[in-house]
Amino acid sequence: MLLGGLKPIRSRLCLDIFTIAALGYATFTKPTHVFSLFHVSLNSLILVLACLLTLITAGLTKRWTISFFLLPIITLQIVREFLEQSCCNEVVNETLIMNTTIVCTACTSTFTSIILFLIKIVSVSLIVVSVILSILFPAVEISQPKGKYNVGIIDLHLPVIFDEEKIKRHKLDIHHPGDNEDSIINGNVNANGSVSVKLLYPTHENTEHNVPYFNTDTAKLVCEALMAVAPRPLNKLQWILHTWQLSKIKSKRNAKPIAVLMEKEEE
Repeated sequence: MLLGGLKPIRSRLCLDIFTIAALGYATFTKPTHVFSLFHVSLNSLILVLACLLTLITAGLTKRWTISFFLLPIITLQIVREFLEQSCCNEVVNETLIMNTTIVCTACTSTFTSIILFLIKIVSVSLIVVSVILSILFPAVEISQPKGKYNVGIIDLHLPVIFDEEKIKRHKLDIHHPGDNEDSIINGNVNANGSVSVKLLYPTHENTEHNVPYFNTDTAKLVCEALMAVAPRPLNKLQWILHTWQLSKIKSKRNAKPIAVLMEKEEE
């Protein structure tokens, strides 16, 4: 359990561990070609599978601590396989001419060996940084509501009159979907805006499936508003908080409250 009673999302944690393990396997093992016709190695297949799992389940920014490092590591491993294959082909050609036994265990070129060593060092460094960032920015789930009733959830935007001086002083972004077009005039923030409120209430409707805690339509706006108060240049990196979009809650969005259901039953 993490700080504040938050718990890691188990499915996400397993996928993260698999992806990190796949990157490590591809970095430390020699490529083994399983489909010689297409020159596809086992390392490449594992890397592609790990990349697809991460991008399909979390997109590009929801698990940025891993997804941002996938492309450079995969690129490095492709270059590595190409160099090792080139070295192996050179060895094979020489041994065929000399009618000797074919042995292809290491590259004989000093320059290529240095490049391969640097590729491994950079790949390992990227993996270590990815692990550290994944620990610092974990994908967590919030505490689930408990009780005898199921839970309905709805997002509201309540109109609020803000203190204009405080808004300008703290550079707060109070612009939300549905705000009046005069909310932002010539770059100046109007004191009239709205705040997002999440309302949880009891319901008898079925809530077997988990739904995102943050509404997908406004989640990015919430992240932008929270990061707006961060110091520069962090205030421009709203995607740092996109991991929050992975949090889910066992509820039903816009479910009918118990009072409404009871009135219908009485009628």
